[in-house]
Amino acid sequence: MSFHRDIRECQRYADACARIAARVADAQTRDNFLRLRRSWLRLGRSLAFAARLPGVCNISPTQPIADPPRVRPGR
Repeated sequence: MSFHRDIRECQRYADACARIAARVADAQTRDNFLRLRRSWLRLGRSLAFAARLPGVCNISPTQPIADPPRVRPGR
């Protein structure tokens, strides 16, 4: 998994949403594209953060995350 490539792709999608929002006359549609743009930007920031984690906590981005331990009711 290439975090840097994925981060750039999120930015490209966010830019595309901004361009579409600027051309749309309907306010609700424009707001939807601006919300979508913010989501792409948040995802890009999350990926940038995750890209720094493997060196810190020694987890591979492709390594599956184990299920949390099960807790029995009443304990």
